[in-house]
Amino acid sequence: MVSRGAVVVAFLVAAAPGCGADETAAASGGAGAAAGAAGVAGGTGGGAGAGGAGGSAGTTGGSAGTTGGSAGTTGGSAGTTGGSAGSGAASALGDGGVSATTDGGGKLCPSLGWCEITDTKLADVCPDEVKYASIQANEGCSAVINDWSGGAQDPSRNRLIVWGGGHGGYFGNELYALDLNLLKMVRLNDPSDVTGYDFNDCYAPDAYPDGRPASRHTYDGLAYIAHAEKMYAFSGAKAPCGYQGSDTWTLDLATVTTAPAGRAAPWALVSPQVSGGTLRGGVGVVADYDPTSKQVIMSELLNVWSYDIDTNRYTLLNDQGASLDYHMTGRVDPKRKLFFVMGASGSPGGGLVVFDIASGSTHARQSWTSQVAGCEALLSAIYPGLAYDPVQDKLVGWPGGDSVYLFDPDAKSCTKVTYPGGPGPQNANGTNGRFRYFPGLNVFALVNDWKQNAFTLRLTP
Repeated sequence: MVSRGAVVVAFLVAAAPGCGADETAAASGGAGAAAGAAGVAGGTGGGAGAGGAGGSAGTTGGSAGTTGGSAGTTGGSAGTTGGSAGSGAASALGDGGVSATTDGGGKLCPSLGWCEITDTKLADVCPDEVKYASIQANEGCSAVINDWSGGAQDPSRNRLIVWGGGHGGYFGNELYALDLNLLKMVRLNDPSDVTGYDFNDCYAPDAYPDGRPASRHTYDGLAYIAHAEKMYAFSGAKAPCGYQGSDTWTLDLATVTTAPAGRAAPWALVSPQVSGGTLRGGVGVVADYDPTSKQVIMSELLNVWSYDIDTNRYTLLNDQGASLDYHMTGRVDPKRKLFFVMGASGSPGGGLVVFDIASGSTHARQSWTSQVAGCEALLSAIYPGLAYDPVQDKLVGWPGGDSVYLFDPDAKSCTKVTYPGGPGPQNANGTNGRFRYFPGLNVFALVNDWKQNAFTLRLTP
């Protein structure tokens, strides 16, 4: 029997001119754009790998992306069709209204260095693949992390939110969180009922029938809006073809676990006003919250925008030479009022790009790549982990392994700090927003892979 996911991929291959075309046009700011088109899979079982560093090939005729997609069985890189929930998954009711949770264990780092939080694999809380067969597509729940997807911090609750999937990899839109209070990995809600949504239509709506967002690669496009207690999400490579809308979503973080199924809340699809230009969707979106202006700073790789949730308005900050490669991560330095975007230094538009976001600034694009010292490993990584540390007043970058790089914007230099027992290599498709700082705990948290425990890192006492 041919799986539903295989049917979808066979359709995508037949569609002309290939589902990566729109992504390539949107990502014209960097050399990585070519890889987006190459991620389209061929043949039965080929995984669709749009918007990242290559696709994931299936066993029958699937072609990997140009920068080295990973081959798998008919389920893509997860190794089985759709992946499977581990034996540690809890009952459907879970704890505190959540859908599933791991057993918990481990501890936050009591001293400096890395600490592995035991029994926190996302794979253990994935939705049941039999009950939710219609959303498994080519890779199943593994795509929530593996398919160029990110996360955002929820410091009020000490949770690292993880959300992703999309394209031909996975059609589920459920939310996950690493809960640092409970020391558990939690599935916060169940996937939407996708009955009536046409996965043979590359231009299917941005929302599923219940009003919640269609599954998508989220890249670095998620941000925590502190004063509103909401998560921001923009665009992304959607199910089923990887096409991108210019849709903006907000998520009410306080009601994720209590909102009834079958309706849009806690999500809201907003219809913002746009000043100064035309807002377009894209792959590789970078975004972060500026606590000074109380606005989200966002780039869809061609322009830089601010989004004000209070007025529901985007304002164009820069549309002149603001292009970025689409393998990067962006973070706001609130003290210096700078937006730093790092990664993919070997590609045009990559390296270290800086935008002044101070009021009255021209917001001109500045390339610092050749001006900094000691940062090569961080800047050459794709979608590196990146977070601002207010204690040290530095940006902390993680490109994989035991080491992090402390970037001093004033000295324009990086200091390498190494502790044993780290997470190992970075996920092949990057970290995006799944490395975040939690000020109430003074630790960084990392979710690197769906079948790996989460880690925390303490850099100061």
